[in-house]
Amino acid sequence: MAQCVQVTQNLDGTLTFRPDSQTNLNQCAYVIQSGDEIGNSLTDLTPDQALTIGTSVAVLWSIAWGYRQVAKVINSGNSNEID
Repeated sequence: MAQCVQVTQNLDGTLTFRPDSQTNLNQCAYVIQSGDEIGNSLTDLTPDQALTIGTSVAVLWSIAWGYRQVAKVINSGNSNEID
């Protein structure tokens, strides 16, 4: 269960969390949540979100592949020069 907390910094640099009486989580400065509440965001993706991420990764890989091919062409042109 999510809970509002107040955070204070101690002299040694550590933090102390104390429960806050605030019940509205939108008005809290700090909220502590359990792992179940946060969930695994990769498994909670909708198909549209997964398609967007997958497309972005594919485009990035193809751009990197293109740069690599250009670098190969440039490097192979340098090896044919006579000293």
